[in-house]
Amino acid sequence: MEKEKKKELTLISVIITTFNNEKHIQQAIESVFAQTYKPLEVIVVDGGSTDRTLDIVKSYGDRIKWDSNPNWFAAGARNRGFEMASADYFFILDGDDILYPDAIDTLYSNLPPSHHMIYGDYDIIDTTGNFVVRHISGKYDPRLLARQCFIHTGTLLLLRTTVEVVGKFDESLHIAEDIDYWCRMALAGCSVAYISKPMMKHRHHRESISARPRWKKDTVNVVNRYYDLFKKRFR
Repeated sequence: MEKEKKKELTLISVIITTFNNEKHIQQAIESVFAQTYKPLEVIVVDGGSTDRTLDIVKSYGDRIKWDSNPNWFAAGARNRGFEMASADYFFILDGDDILYPDAIDTLYSNLPPSHHMIYGDYDIIDTTGNFVVRHISGKYDPRLLARQCFIHTGTLLLLRTTVEVVGKFDESLHIAEDIDYWCRMALAGCSVAYISKPMMKHRHHRESISARPRWKKDTVNVVNRYYDLFKKRFR
C-alpha cells in the first residue's frame, strides 16, 4: 500500500535535450505524453536550434517547459533541465529517440529502496525507424565502467538526491559526459539497479554524436581519467 501511494503522488520530470532536430522532436515528445506513468513534467532544453525544432516545441503551449541557449552542449542542456525540474526523479531523453509506453512506469516500479538510479536496455533503430539490434546493457558492475559505457541516458531513472551527491554533468566535456557521470557515481558509492527490458528506441544516424569518429577517442580519454582509481577501488 505504501508503494502504491508513493507512486500515485510522485511527479517525474522528463528532460528532453535537442538541437536542430525538426525531423524527430515531435515523435520524441509524443512518446513521453504516451507514457502509462503519470504525473509527468515535460521539459525540453534546446542547444540553439536554427531549424523548426523550437517552433514544434512551442506548439505544445504550457504542456511543456522549455529553454534554449546556443552555448549548451549535452552536459549543459541536461544541467539546465535539472535546474528547471520540479520533481525528485529525472528521466533524460535525447530528442531523436522514442520511449516505449511503459518505460518510466517500469523503471519507477522496479527502483529498489535507497538506490540512486535504475537503468534498462534499448533498441537501436535507423533513420527511418526500422529495428537494427537490441542493446543488452547488462547487470551493473562498476568495474566495467573503466572499459565501456554500457548505460544509456535514455534508459534510466535518476534521483534528485543523486545529483546533489554526485554533482551535475561536467560541462567542459562535449562528448562522453555521461560516461564521466557514471564513473563519478561509482566512486561516490551510489547504488544502481538494472532491469532487463528495453526502455526506448535509440536512433542511430550520421548526425548522432555516437556515430562520429571523435566519440570513441573522447570516450577513451574520459575512461582514462578513472582507470587507475577504478583499478584500486574495484577489484
